[in-house]
Amino acid sequence: MPKNILMISDGRVHPPLMGRFWLRYALAGMQGFNFARVNSMEDLLNTDLKGFHGLVLYFHHKEISEAALDVFNAFISGGGGVLAIHSATASFQNAERFTDILGGKFSRHGPVESFEVTPVSPSSGIFDRISPFTVTDELYLHDLQPDIETHFTTLYEGQSVPMVWTRRHGEGRVCFACPGHRAASLRVPEYQQVLIRGLMWACNAT
Repeated sequence: MPKNILMISDGRVHPPLMGRFWLRYALAGMQGFNFARVNSMEDLLNTDLKGFHGLVLYFHHKEISEAALDVFNAFISGGGGVLAIHSATASFQNAERFTDILGGKFSRHGPVESFEVTPVSPSSGIFDRISPFTVTDELYLHDLQPDIETHFTTLYEGQSVPMVWTRRHGEGRVCFACPGHRAASLRVPEYQQVLIRGLMWACNAT
């Protein structure tokens, strides 16, 4: 059965327009997945989500209505999947319910710099055999929920920092991947595999 995915994506600078292009390119080759796209979480209010299995979030927006948040929460807790990328966790900073669902709230970031993203375990089921990779990007720091499962980390000021994590919310599944400030990050083959595998897991298609 095909998996229908709603991509909520917006931005020309943050996230970059070409980053959004490369994300679509990376996911377009997923067999058995169909994609539709809207620009805003508010579009959930006018979208019948019954036919969708997952959402992809790649945007940086400041405000979300309680009504849209209710729809989002109901979709995930009812069994829907979410792949959230980069600035999704920096969005809606006053909506604790949103960042709680994603598993982390943006706290701060350092300068754009190169860093290595390393798997916690080389045989981590979801991301099995994806090698370490390097990106030049914003390294986000988060206030994290205690129930996340970390799959990839990097080092920042001598501390291990989660870069890719998953969690469950009700009957649903959430995957967050941090790189995405620069379009070049979305072209890294290993990172493309992280995004593909994360979406497959979120939609229970693994």
